Parts: sequence; structure tokens; C-alpha cells
Amino acid sequence: MGGSALDGFTAWFIAGASNATGATATHPIDVVKLRMQLGDGAFGGGRGAFAGTAALVREEGVTALARGLHASVLREMVYAGLRLGCYDSAKGIVGGVTSALTGGGSGADGLLVTKVLAGALSGAFGSALGSPTELLKVRLQSETVAGRGIVETAVRITTREGGLAGWWRGAVPFVQRSSVLTAAQIASYDHTKHTLLDQGLFLEGMPLHFTASMVAGFAASAASTPFDFAKSRLMSGRAEYRGQSSVQALTNAIREGGILAPYRGFLANWMRIGPHTIVTFLVYERLRIAVGFKPV
Repeated sequence: MGGSALDGFTAWFIAGASNATGATATHPIDVVKLRMQLGDGAFGGGRGAFAGTAALVREEGVTALARGLHASVLREMVYAGLRLGCYDSAKGIVGGVTSALTGGGSGADGLLVTKVLAGALSGAFGSALGSPTELLKVRLQSETVAGRGIVETAVRITTREGGLAGWWRGAVPFVQRSSVLTAAQIASYDHTKHTLLDQGLFLEGMPLHFTASMVAGFAASAASTPFDFAKSRLMSGRAEYRGQSSVQALTNAIREGGILAPYRGFLANWMRIGPHTIVTFLVYERLRIAVGFKPV
């Protein structure tokens, strides 16, 4: 991204607002993806995304697809705002360390390895702080009966699941997932965009942003789906997944459903992350320009 020093609050806010816009547009797909990963209710018996969605609407009503939307927006403002908003700073830090270790010049910021490591660092930071908002979103999305609100769910987690520590249930796979996703998503967007610019194939503008975000969405989905699968199961609070580590969740799933079991919900994950990434970066680029920052 650009080399200008970004004001911390503004960087976080526009990053959070961009991600919240993307999450709102793709929330129904996120609900479908989570319920596929849990593999029960409307998605029991190995139902796919389309058949399961039809069953979900039939059994729980169309409003089930909007379940947890308010928690999703909160999650995007906190977690996603931090992971995207801190990327510039992380890239500057990693680039400085890379230059010092290699004796190179200021061009280290442009290296793909710098962008990947910066993405992993900002993703880990954002998810470590934002894990409670992800837990809240997962709990509300996994409800099979409407009615329990965000306050009631928060009280339940605090009073029945270990107090404040209970809010970080599933935090380890969430940090793993977020580090991998951010390293793949933001780094691939950044690198693809500047490669296309350098080759003279695009000018700065929406066609370039759209193309780079399409690449970033696929890269993020392919890299993060197994980690997202483990995170969803551990954060669901269901008895059969309690006490498991992310490795146990993955190995148990493979034992039960084969080597591709952790990719259950990949199509829904890609259908969510792809459009989410496109909307997020299109909005993010516009907001950066509006507040006087350089384009990514």
C-alpha cells in the first residue's frame, strides 16, 4: 500500500467501514458457510450449499439468513478494521527489518515476502484482539431458533462459559485462520495490483481494483478454509467440539469425512470471501482517496 504515514484512528475506521460494507452484502452466504461447516440441521446428511440453503429457509424462515448481522458488523469494525488498518504499519516494520537483515535499500516494502509477512502480522494482531466479536457472531449465526439477541448471548457466554476467558474460546484457530487469510488476501491484492500497474496493463481505477480483488478473494478462500472450518466448530459451543484443539478438530473431521472434510463449505466460503473482498477493496480505495490517503 502507499507509503504515507496514516493516522491510526482514521486508518482503522475506513478499514472497518469498508469491511462492514462487504460483510453486510455477503452475510447470508456467511450464515450458509457456517451451518455447512457444522453439518447439522438443514445441512445434515451432507447437503450442499444450494440444497441446504433451500432447506434452511424452509425450516427456519428467510430471516435465518440475516441471523447475527449486527454482530457481524461489530466484528468487521473491530477485527477487520484492525487487520486491514494496521497493514501499512506492519509492512513498514517488516520492510525495515528485511532491509536491515539483507542490507537492501528502501525497496523491501515492494517484495512479496514482505507483504505476506505483514499481512500475517496484522491478521494475527487484529484477530487476537477481535476474537470475542467473532465468537459472538458465530454463536448467533449457529442458532437454529430465532430469538436470542446479542445481549442475551453475551451474558450467557460470560456467566456460563468461564467469565472473560470464555470470550477467547476458539481464539487460537481464529488467529491461525486470520493470519493465513490476511497474508493471502491483502498481500495478493497489493502485489497483483502493483504488478498489473508496473506492466502497464491497467491504470489506477475501478477495473484494476476489481481485478486485483478477484485474485485476492480466491487466494484468501483457498488458504483459509481449513482454518475457518476448525474455528467455526470450536467457537460454536456445541458439546461434541468442546475441549478440542484446532488440530484435533481437523483430524477428527478427516477421520470421519475424508481428507477433503476440512474443505467442507469451501464453495460457500469462496462465494462469501470473493464478493466480500471485491466490495471491501472497492469501498476502501474510494475512502482512502476521500480522506486524502494514497491508493493501496
